Amino acid sequence: ADQIPQAIAAWEKAAPLDKDGETYLNLSKVLSQEEGRAKEAKDSAQQAWAKGVKKPGEAWMVIARAEYDLDNRAGVAAAYREAAK
Repeated sequence: ADQIPQAIAAWEKAAPLDKDGETYLNLSKVLSQEEGRAKEAKDSAQQAWAKGVKKPGEAWMVIARAEYDLDNRAGVAAAYREAAK
C-alpha cells in the first residue's frame, strides 16, 4: 500500500503477459485511485475487458469512474449500462 509507484511499474510490465486480463484490471483499479491517471486507468480497464477478464463489470466500473474524472457524462452512463449487463 505504501509502494504504489513500484506496484504500478510491476503491473505495467506483467499485464501484457497475462492471458485473462486480471493484471490489467488490478492495474486499472490502482491507476483510478491515483490523481490525474484516469485516462491510463480507462485504457487498462479496456485492455482487461478485451482480454476476457472474469468480471467484466468491474472493468466497466473503472471505466465509468475514469469517464467521470474526464468529465464525459455520456461515457459514464454508457459504462454503467455495460457494467449492469
